[in-house]
Amino acid sequence: MENYKKETIPYSESLIKEFEKIVKNLNLRENKLLFRDFYVEKNGKLIKNIEIIGKNFAYNSKNSIRVKTNNEMKGIYIFFENEKPDAKPIYIGISKTILRRIKQHFSGRLHNQASLAFIIAKEQHNNGDHEKHSGNRLSFPFEKYRPEIQKRMKNEWGIRIIPIDGNSDYYRMATFEILLSCEFKTKWNTFQPH
Repeated sequence: MENYKKETIPYSESLIKEFEKIVKNLNLRENKLLFRDFYVEKNGKLIKNIEIIGKNFAYNSKNSIRVKTNNEMKGIYIFFENEKPDAKPIYIGISKTILRRIKQHFSGRLHNQASLAFIIAKEQHNNGDHEKHSGNRLSFPFEKYRPEIQKRMKNEWGIRIIPIDGNSDYYRMATFEILLSCEFKTKWNTFQPH
């Protein structure tokens, strides 16, 4: 059975079995990469660290329809509060352009780019000596918090990637994001609708 975009709709039982296999094979104590392993700064710009990315991953996606060969990764990314072996996952995300998404989380300046940093900033603000922010995202003083939060993310947070490709990849990614968030009780995931 396919949806209107000609994507194969998977059986829920097969998704659960694949999820269980992912969890069984996911060694959280394995080395985690840091942001600087994915990106290096050159002339004030963040450039993909092709050497480390190429050594650790295979591209399975494209970041533009104009690109002829794969130059991105599609799948699940996991953030840890540090890179130590005993670090627990704190956020699970999915993207068809993981490298771009990681860059946005760790260096984006806008609330919709650095959405996780925004959530952390709002939580810090609301738990501080401030009146709870009740306005919209644009009225929140994100810039007051963003640089320090992203600095900590860049310097301390561990990152793991689980590539997902093949049939029903978007169904699988969406399902696994929720299930992994529940499995690891991640602090910063929420599935509350906008």
